[in-house]
Amino acid sequence: MGATRKIEFFFLILLLLGYSSSILAMESNLPTLMEAPPDRLYRILGPVGATKKKVSQARSQLRIEAKKMDADAVIGVVCKEGGIRRQGLSWANEAAYCRGLGVKYIEEKDK
Repeated sequence: MGATRKIEFFFLILLLLGYSSSILAMESNLPTLMEAPPDRLYRILGPVGATKKKVSQARSQLRIEAKKMDADAVIGVVCKEGGIRRQGLSWANEAAYCRGLGVKYIEEKDK
């Protein structure tokens, strides 16, 4: 491996490490998903939904969509697994989807 290749490889590794750390930082700032309502007071912002190939991807996308509406959490989360389904005489791919309600927590002073 030449010196130029080593430098390119080094910068590629740095780029990937920086990218992965920014993803982890973004992931920690996303709203939590909850199947039941929280113990705290909250205000419903509106419905949130996401559709992807897998349920895990749809759940991640649901958190991103909730962040766009400035939600602190998503409650009442339900997901449906995708797959192949019958459509008349043929078969069709069906995507996985998740739905819930984006909520914003109410501070004690806002009561």
